[in-house]
Amino acid sequence: MSVNDQKVYPQVFLLTGFLGSGKTSLILDYLQDRKAANTGVIVNEVGQIDVDGALITTGRNGLPLATLHNGCICCSLNSDLPNAIFALLAEKEAVGAHPLERIIVETSGLSKPSPILRSLLDIGMPLRTTVLSTYDGEHGPDTTARFEEAVAQLAAAQKIVVTKVDRVDELSSRRAGQAAAYLNPLAAIVNERDRTKRARLAFASIQKPLRSSFPIVARQEPQSFQHTRMKVFLIKFEAPQWEQLVEWIENLVGYCGDRLLRAKGYVSVGGRRIFIQGVGGTFDRPREIADDLQRDDGLIVIARDLAREDFSTIEPPLKLQVQAL
Repeated sequence: MSVNDQKVYPQVFLLTGFLGSGKTSLILDYLQDRKAANTGVIVNEVGQIDVDGALITTGRNGLPLATLHNGCICCSLNSDLPNAIFALLAEKEAVGAHPLERIIVETSGLSKPSPILRSLLDIGMPLRTTVLSTYDGEHGPDTTARFEEAVAQLAAAQKIVVTKVDRVDELSSRRAGQAAAYLNPLAAIVNERDRTKRARLAFASIQKPLRSSFPIVARQEPQSFQHTRMKVFLIKFEAPQWEQLVEWIENLVGYCGDRLLRAKGYVSVGGRRIFIQGVGGTFDRPREIADDLQRDDGLIVIARDLAREDFSTIEPPLKLQVQAL
């Protein structure tokens, strides 16, 4: 097979965000852009009425769209999402059209990202997946203080898109961006008042996602923002053995359960720098990073209802330092 014959797989954008935070509006803004050609959309409706799907297809004849009605894909549709992706790809291939460049999966406002990512990992094709989350620029702090699903969505994101900032003043917009960054210091924050630019930045491919992770700077809690249950920790390991580190991470997942929201960072093991990242209890395959960039070692953990002292109880007893950020 020549290089030109190699199959090209689409970029998958998993779009999460709490109820009413602007996911559908973000997709609509993006689909008006000529750069959005060759985009497929999958909409997960918890109810039986396909409201979002109907909105998205308005004025877009021929848009590849699949809707999932049988419940929230994070907890009830183990195979429907992969089947929907296969169906969109097969439809394009059957008519000999240009293959899809991207697929946007709009989850329900109550979905947690970890189970959805797990189903994508089992799909059997090398999809590139970017997790986006919308953050309501008007009501975001109140939502995250009341609903743990909103926190889990934001903590899982590689990009957080601040929405509705065109409805508030500059100061409120800036504070919304600060609050989003406080919830997830690992995410790139899109805080753009122009709706067209915002959508374009949201669905732009992340070419080198590892560069933005470190160094982690000291963070200050934004004004008028309270979320005492959610904590961010920086964990530094002292010369761990690989087998012990793997066991420690597995036990961390077991100890935290649903309280573990995100983990990402670099750990030096036997002279090699290993990149580790997970959403909830779903972890990517660890891989060695061999570039020449200067990176700080450390694992960032975002969790709910967890104290710094809890990490010292996890077996095996590794030498580590834990800093609450």
